[in-house]
Amino acid sequence: MKIAAVVVTYNRLNLLKECIEALRNQTSKVDELIIVNNGSTDGTEEWLKEQNDITLITQANLGGAGGFFTGIKTAYEKGHDWIFCADDDVSIEDSNFLGKFLKYSHNFPQNTYAISCMQKYDDGSFFIMSQKFSKLSKKIINIPYDKKDFLIPTSLFSFAGVFIKREAVLEVGLPLKELFISYDDAEYAARICKKGLIFSGPSLVVNHHLIFNQGIINGFWRNRIYDSKSEWRMFYEKRNYFITLLSFERSIGVLIRIFYLFTRSTIYITLIGNNKFERYRTQYNAFIQAISNKYKNTTI
Repeated sequence: MKIAAVVVTYNRLNLLKECIEALRNQTSKVDELIIVNNGSTDGTEEWLKEQNDITLITQANLGGAGGFFTGIKTAYEKGHDWIFCADDDVSIEDSNFLGKFLKYSHNFPQNTYAISCMQKYDDGSFFIMSQKFSKLSKKIINIPYDKKDFLIPTSLFSFAGVFIKREAVLEVGLPLKELFISYDDAEYAARICKKGLIFSGPSLVVNHHLIFNQGIINGFWRNRIYDSKSEWRMFYEKRNYFITLLSFERSIGVLIRIFYLFTRSTIYITLIGNNKFERYRTQYNAFIQAISNKYKNTTI
């Protein structure tokens, strides 16, 4: 069984070094380490070119979605059976992490298409993808989980630590590079879980170097006070969330749910904060692009 590790990076050289070193220190080695450099400007490319045990792909900054599109495509075309995906701010303390995966992989149900990892944050909190989207897809729910059962059925995973089976790529294709950033992994999981099984594995722990309650995961609909520097991110978060809901289920119920979220957020913009026109425009474009199925890599 051939395993490739795909790591996407952008201007986080110190964290990337930690991530690569953790993969190098595994007792069971990956067959290929693929690093997708999204046009970093902090010396990342120069350092990577000095490494002789990686496959380096440098491209323009296409966001996490474009990075994993390229990395998964490369690993698939090279014939790898499983593809381990990680962001550059992920590291692994357990040197037997890959060994555990290989050991347990023999007992996976035949149509298992992805195994999501437990994530540990710098504030000491944990969470694991252990819940499915509800019928009306109210929101993605991630909760701490402290049991040691190996396989927990789910419909979600994060590119911050997931094993994706070759057959999943064959069945559903690649991540949508047009999403750029935010919910690109959830949307990909939505397509995969329609074809095969996704499980979470509490014994497969990765360290994700951010603080849980400061991550995008917590409070997507909190509608921050307008900040022109974050407007592009707000656009992707809202548009891609709508797209993900529609990937799980394109139905009247989901459309009603999206319209409700759109209306609620519009009311919030009206009542609170400044720069209302810019925020209305961001919200409107996110809504229209999602429901029209026309995705552009532009922010507004």
